[in-house]
Amino acid sequence: MIKNKLKDKDVESNMVVDGGICNIFEVIDEVRNATGTNKDFVERVCVNLKPDFFYDKEKMNNTAQLEFTLLKITMKIAKKGVDMKKMYDSWDDDLSGSLDAQEIMQGVSKSLKINLGKEESHLLAEYLDKDGDGSITFLEFTDKVNFKGIKEKEKRYTISLKNFTDRVLSEWYTLRGEENEKINKHIKEFDDNGDLVF
Repeated sequence: MIKNKLKDKDVESNMVVDGGICNIFEVIDEVRNATGTNKDFVERVCVNLKPDFFYDKEKMNNTAQLEFTLLKITMKIAKKGVDMKKMYDSWDDDLSGSLDAQEIMQGVSKSLKINLGKEESHLLAEYLDKDGDGSITFLEFTDKVNFKGIKEKEKRYTISLKNFTDRVLSEWYTLRGEENEKINKHIKEFDDNGDLVF
């Protein structure tokens, strides 16, 4: 079991045996940088990389998922040094003075380069729209997307080498299988008699 506090040598040596741990937010950024040319693969891996405790069914719930999503956003904003108001205004495509769920998802994807899954997107939009009117004001946005306690929360979000490798390989095999299916479909289109000779 991977623990978050490195206070004694037993915990530290257990983590080395388990393959070590990394901050999940840094791992996601590194995956994006290392595999930036294959957009489908990057999106699939980044959406599916989760902290280790997400694999514990008892600890995983919508609250944990939402906090993880918010931390992905706030960590990226902090890393980029972006002014919240300028960023918020740049996402306001229709110049209404507020954001709808679609504008937020596009802003998160385009300007922060964060890919969210459908469940994450739904949870985030529902959470940010405090009064449920379909528009998210700047005050609603900054009330929920802020840097309060970010360093303490961030410490819980780690991923082991084993879980990282499992997720990356799983997505790679899935994508490879889908690509093979596409290739076989195209071959069948041009192979009239099924002998695989053109």
